[in-house]
Amino acid sequence: MPGKRQQLRIKKTTEEDAKYRKKKEKEDQTQTIEEERSTTSEYLNYM
Repeated sequence: MPGKRQQLRIKKTTEEDAKYRKKKEKEDQTQTIEEERSTTSEYLNYM
């Protein structure tokens, strides 16, 4: 039954994509926060 195996592979890939996407979003948020922090500290140093 090759059809069944194909479905499983697709499901697994989808789950991995979801995990990767979640991780990527979290990294992007962290990066944005760090950028905001550095901008704020530069601003405070400038004052």
